[in-house]
Amino acid sequence: MKLPIEPTASMPRPKLWLYLLLLMMAAGLAVLLVRGGFITDDRLAGMMISLMLTLFIISLVELVPEAATILGRWSEAGEFRRFFGDAALKHDVALVCAHRKLDPFVSRDPWITHHPLPAGIEKAAAEGVNLWLATQDIQAAIYLSGMLSRFTSRTVLLRHDRDVDRDEFDFCAISLGLGFNGFTHRLAGWCENKLFEIQWGHSVKADFTTTTDFFSIGSDTVPQPPHGKDDCIVARVVPRTEPGKPQRVCFVCAGRTAAGTAAAGFYLARRWQKLLELYKKCGKDLSVDSMVVVVRHAADPSGAQEYDSTGVLAQDAGEPLIRWGRVAGIE
Repeated sequence: MKLPIEPTASMPRPKLWLYLLLLMMAAGLAVLLVRGGFITDDRLAGMMISLMLTLFIISLVELVPEAATILGRWSEAGEFRRFFGDAALKHDVALVCAHRKLDPFVSRDPWITHHPLPAGIEKAAAEGVNLWLATQDIQAAIYLSGMLSRFTSRTVLLRHDRDVDRDEFDFCAISLGLGFNGFTHRLAGWCENKLFEIQWGHSVKADFTTTTDFFSIGSDTVPQPPHGKDDCIVARVVPRTEPGKPQRVCFVCAGRTAAGTAAAGFYLARRWQKLLELYKKCGKDLSVDSMVVVVRHAADPSGAQEYDSTGVLAQDAGEPLIRWGRVAGIE
């Protein structure tokens, strides 16, 4: 599935061309006045000077802020290229979700809809629907595709983990979800020092007794969020890139709960520059060093509400809870 995204612009192109034309007209009048020894009529010269200044003021008032915006974007675009890799600009970015489908042997209709069925209809199923996607994964995908639209005009691909089952890909990929996403498992296993590890067992929340998936940083640190908070991870994994090909970078946005995946997607989409600053602060190399951070977000114990935008870096002894590593085979 492709999610089309369009590049954003602060000023419509026809309007930009109009102000550029006015600026060129003003510059032309200025040149004419400087060289215009043939302009002997003081009244005509005064009119031309007034027109020139008017055109300069009208055009520069609009073009100076636009130029500042463009320069800022160039600078930010350079940071985006370094953090997300050249492949994010040269190839479509893939958002990888877990492949799930209905069990054909369930004894009752597994679809439960909020909208009530018409009277007299006991069972109904959506024709052709045999897959499902968590709404929190969709929320994360929306945040990420919106961010990508600022820097690239390419489409965003939505793929299942089973469709990316080999290392033979040359695009940037963002894995959504934790233990049920096979691609997240692959990325977790690429680093020699176990950047993060997916574990299974009882939830850290006492009121959830079913076996579930959670994560540890490295192989021993399982974050313990306080009451009213929960944890998710954002990982940046730098795989090996063949010589001559654009560097690819992979990411993981995964929560201990479904709401955490949406919060992780929000954090990567809106706070990726904070992660870039960690590379600078810790003296790490964007081209070889992989990282994972724990993002702590507000959580409603009942699960009735989600707070995607509340994520902050979790602290351990006053420092961000972060791990560094390198993919096996990278010196």
